[in-house]
Amino acid sequence: MPDSTTECTAAHFLSGWVSNFGAPVTIITDQGVQFESHAWGELMAFLDTSRQRTTAYHPQANGMVERFHRRLKEAIRASPPSWATEKENLHHTPAELVYGEDLRLPGQFAALGPPAGHALAFLPVLRQAMANLRPTPPRPPPSRPTHFPADLRDAAAVFLRTGATTGSL
Repeated sequence: MPDSTTECTAAHFLSGWVSNFGAPVTIITDQGVQFESHAWGELMAFLDTSRQRTTAYHPQANGMVERFHRRLKEAIRASPPSWATEKENLHHTPAELVYGEDLRLPGQFAALGPPAGHALAFLPVLRQAMANLRPTPPRPPPSRPTHFPADLRDAAAVFLRTGATTGSL
């Protein structure tokens, strides 16, 4: 990240985490300015994510994350990580472990040959389901006419409620 402003942190959080894995139920942050801002609080409310804070200036309060950061920094310094290199002890690439499949280049999304066997078996079922789709008929008009009080017919301005009423709580 070029800086640690709220905007940059939120943008990277949305594009790097939420777009790949979905919104987390809970997020644990330190008490950095970017996480204490009104904008970050609005983002958490929008994502319906609860936020917990660690103790300020006390990294031991979040020991597991600190330990992970230490190991991650060591790994980055040792050699650049590769999402395509198979790990010897796991017999899988990191991409397979995170995404469930290997990463593909953009040109590999559109296969040049015929579809794979399981896709060939699914194709007739998909075609039949698409052929059976019918549009949903429109709703019939209300059975009773809408009532307008007589004194509103000549009013200069009227407040129009467009949303449905909701029950208490």
